[in-house]
Amino acid sequence: MLALDLCDTHLVTPEWVAAVKADGCRMVILNAWFGNRSAPDVERALRYIREGGLITAVYYVPHAFRPAAYHLQRVREAVGDEWEHLGEGLAPDKACVWIDVEEVSNDPPRAQWNMPHILTSRRLVEEGGKVPGIYTNRPAWCAGGPEWLGETCSDLALWVADYNGDPTIDLRYPFGGWTAADAKQYLGTTDVHGINCDLSTFPDAWLAAQASQAGQEAALEPSPDEVAVLHARWAEAASLRAQADAIEAEVIAEKVRLGLQPA
Repeated sequence: MLALDLCDTHLVTPEWVAAVKADGCRMVILNAWFGNRSAPDVERALRYIREGGLITAVYYVPHAFRPAAYHLQRVREAVGDEWEHLGEGLAPDKACVWIDVEEVSNDPPRAQWNMPHILTSRRLVEEGGKVPGIYTNRPAWCAGGPEWLGETCSDLALWVADYNGDPTIDLRYPFGGWTAADAKQYLGTTDVHGINCDLSTFPDAWLAAQASQAGQEAALEPSPDEVAVLHARWAEAASLRAQADAIEAEVIAEKVRLGLQPA
């Protein structure tokens, strides 16, 4: 599915939402916190997007210059009552609050990011009732140090930035324990009906309706034992029908003999 992410949240209108929905967009992800300031009118933009029938999500930059709780609090303030609606329309185990790991200043990378800080950010998002994910790419992630090449947050969904123009979800350069990407930002700043957006691909399987259908299909897949039982019962029913037909034929013949029924 096509997703758009943007920073110019104050430009979002119901008309814009209708236009991108007509283009096939299914989800819009807003930058709710730059690390030192919030984007303008985030809550209103999220409401327009949700009421327009699209899925909403946010990303934010929780750099290590301030406590992780401080950053998430700023996100919650910017998002307001729309926090509860983030991710509606996605399967319940899919990420809708993205931790943005990228360079935010000229300071050394380790001053901007450290693994305990990211893990704390993750925990706080989960405690807020939402599923976190990681937005980054190999250069940004690996700037944290050699140990970041190993498994760290690789159990979280990875939304990778790889501006090669190909919407196919892939991970050309594995890192951080991830061997595959869950979503891909494949095109950078692009004018989409008057708002600069990045374009991403997310799996259709992330949609709640798709996940529900897949679950139903999985639930309807019978086991070999169940199939054997059904075949046995069908054979039993056929045998009983044959017995009933034989009894019915005997009764009819006897009624004819007794003159109760014409031959």
